Amino acid sequence: MKKNKLLTSVFPWFFTVFGCIFFSVGLWIFIATYQFVRLSGTTVGIVTELRPKDTGTFAPTIEYSVGNKTFTFYSSAGSNPPAFSHGQQVTMYYNPEDPNVAKINSFFYLWGESGIPMLIGSVIMIIGVGILYNKTKKKNIYADLKIHGKRIDAYVIGQGEGSIKVNGKNPFVLQAQWQDPVTKKYTYLKARICGLILCRM
Repeated sequence: MKKNKLLTSVFPWFFTVFGCIFFSVGLWIFIATYQFVRLSGTTVGIVTELRPKDTGTFAPTIEYSVGNKTFTFYSSAGSNPPAFSHGQQVTMYYNPEDPNVAKINSFFYLWGESGIPMLIGSVIMIIGVGILYNKTKKKNIYADLKIHGKRIDAYVIGQGEGSIKVNGKNPFVLQAQWQDPVTKKYTYLKARICGLILCRM
């Protein structure tokens, strides 16, 4: 039981922290790319080759000139179908101080490296925060019931198995029924695991 409680306590925090780290890495890449584009020069390059990769995608090789010198850019990213065709002209961003450092002026090739981890990190982080919020909300509800809840007499009408296992077995969860003395309507309740508080089913 302690092991299960530890997992349920650590799991949402792991998701939240991991998501934050993933998002932060993506954000750092985004800022670095933005600064690079802002300070870079531009030139026109020509796709000279579409290199097949082990992933089944095709990465472009582009030749571009800065001044009287020609440089070759080998993209590490690829796509299938290829994003470019052989001989196609593309705009290149390059570092004025080191023209060997360049990037393709394409949304995917320029911003995909930062956008993908930011998107994945956001989703993971939202899941973790959502789980933590839900757990905190439930704790607050039970704490409020203990202080402000009204004690009632209910009849036990059955029992079921809980989701937490103890020694390989699921503890029983009591199910009860209470009749409002004023409206005469019945409300079905179930017992919280390892507690004496009955909540609406």
